[in-house]
Amino acid sequence: MARAGSVGTLHWINSPFYSNNANFIFQCGDKILEKYLWHYLNMVKDRLIKMSAKSTIQSLRNDELSNLLLYVPPIFVQRQIIDIIEPIEKLRETLISSVNKNLQLCKKLLKLIIINKSFTTMRNLKDVDFIKSGINDFVNNKEYIDTSCIDGVQQVKEGINITLLDRPSRANMQPIVNSVWLAKLSNSPKFILVKDYSKDILSKQIFSTGFIGLTSTNQYLINYLYILVQTKDFQSNKDLNSSGTTMIGINNNSFLSIQIPNLSIDEINEYGKKIDTILMNNYVMSKNIEYLNEIHSKLINLLI
Repeated sequence: MARAGSVGTLHWINSPFYSNNANFIFQCGDKILEKYLWHYLNMVKDRLIKMSAKSTIQSLRNDELSNLLLYVPPIFVQRQIIDIIEPIEKLRETLISSVNKNLQLCKKLLKLIIINKSFTTMRNLKDVDFIKSGINDFVNNKEYIDTSCIDGVQQVKEGINITLLDRPSRANMQPIVNSVWLAKLSNSPKFILVKDYSKDILSKQIFSTGFIGLTSTNQYLINYLYILVQTKDFQSNKDLNSSGTTMIGINNNSFLSIQIPNLSIDEINEYGKKIDTILMNNYVMSKNIEYLNEIHSKLINLLI
């Protein structure tokens, strides 16, 4: 479990591995099963984050972790809990794998198009605009999505409920149809695609100013951008153009300097159209993953 930076992030490893002092390593005795502890620590992750020391790099000390109270039922009860939860996890992992395979396919198709192409910059890509800070008036509650809610292309946790008059100052970006969002921070690969079928995002969510939002009237150009910004070359270029002291990130002006393949609009449209159904299928699977996450969370809270 990460003890610094992404405090509380858990990794399940059942083979030989190397670690550094930025992680806690758990070995369980005969009164608690490793998989039970895994589920329990996942459930209390927010509590671990609150317990951690706040500094330039958030960290969790040994004495703080030692004060965490654990509910440890008999071993046979732990096994029953695991047996109930694990089928949901396996289905979720299958869906996540399918989403990632689809994205890899999209990247491979893009790679075939950009071979031997010259380069230009984002500044020269036509019909693309930054989404400006500011939101529409709304009634009742909305869900505030900051960058911590996203891991890769998946929403991994619920955002906080906000109202128009009671919200963080950074809750000020409006999701719109045909837009791509990526985290500003360096080494932070987090991406959101918003299309006309993204009804829940459009009606229920507000994004953080920690995202850069790009929009276009050309839906196929947006498909292209969504895959392009996920490529290693683009992310490396983004990080090279980032600046700052404690929080290193990209700004709009530097973003325009990022190098991209010099494709014609016809090539972009052909590619964007080719992957359109793939991205729509990914959206459906992602919503199912979020639904399974919700069921998993409720079951954990009921059982543990």
